[in-house]
Amino acid sequence: MKNFLAGVVITVGAINVALFFLWLSLVKVQAVSDKAPEYVYNTISINFTILQITLGVVAFDTAVAGFFGYQAIKDGAMKKAHDTAATFLREEGKRLIEEEVSKRAIFYNQSARPQHEP
Repeated sequence: MKNFLAGVVITVGAINVALFFLWLSLVKVQAVSDKAPEYVYNTISINFTILQITLGVVAFDTAVAGFFGYQAIKDGAMKKAHDTAATFLREEGKRLIEEEVSKRAIFYNQSARPQHEP
């Protein structure tokens, strides 16, 4: 699981670096231009688009990690419950069975049998 998450983080990081250099290669930087306000709006638009994509990927990764984390917690809880029940029954099972049989069986003990008088 840790290797999978590490791979996802490395992949997302590589995609972010690639998108940054792609954006850097597409942007034409000019100190003075007639289209400066348009350029600023385009840059902000591109940055928000990259931010949205990044947040979407992070949200998806979090959902996947949450699903696998839930499965791991559930499996661990089931194993612990099974082990606890098995230990309890090994230690107390015979005593509990004898108590129940003595409560419910009519002639469990020889001394408990009713004596019939002829």
